Amino acid sequence: ARHVAVRVRVEPDLERVLEIMDDLGTMKYCDSLALKHWQTARSVLESSNLGEETLAGGTARDFVELGEFLLARQS
Repeated sequence: ARHVAVRVRVEPDLERVLEIMDDLGTMKYCDSLALKHWQTARSVLESSNLGEETLAGGTARDFVELGEFLLARQS
């Protein structure tokens, strides 16, 4: 996923914190953690017995689609 940075006018102290976070690669690190946890969750979902008739019609596929959406969305 490609991130587009959008900056709005912020206080100087907050701007400095954001710069430091950018310099440290905070977004990349958070993305890697999210991917790691998603891969674990997806593996659990794929090995589960969630079929078409379980969880009020929800399926493992529905959860996989939701997970993929949440992983790729921009906050």
